[in-house]
Amino acid sequence: KVGKIDIVARKKNCLCFIEVKWRKSKENADYAITPNMKKRITKAAQYYCMENNISADQMSMQFDAILISKPFKIRHLVNIFLIDDN
Repeated sequence: KVGKIDIVARKKNCLCFIEVKWRKSKENADYAITPNMKKRITKAAQYYCMENNISADQMSMQFDAILISKPFKIRHLVNIFLIDDN
């Protein structure tokens, strides 16, 4: 309803929402996560938690990105923003 999340992963008491982006160059990949995308991901994560009865008391949340660019380079950026970021 509010958007999609590419990957949802869990490690111990941390729920990780991961956005995957492919761009032709590393420079373009660096700017793939826009402020509007952060808002959409945050809303989707909140909806996911609501639908699965997960509260902030039970789990911490982390937002990561996997950026893929030519020539086939993969970078995993950990904890790229906080839920309170604008």
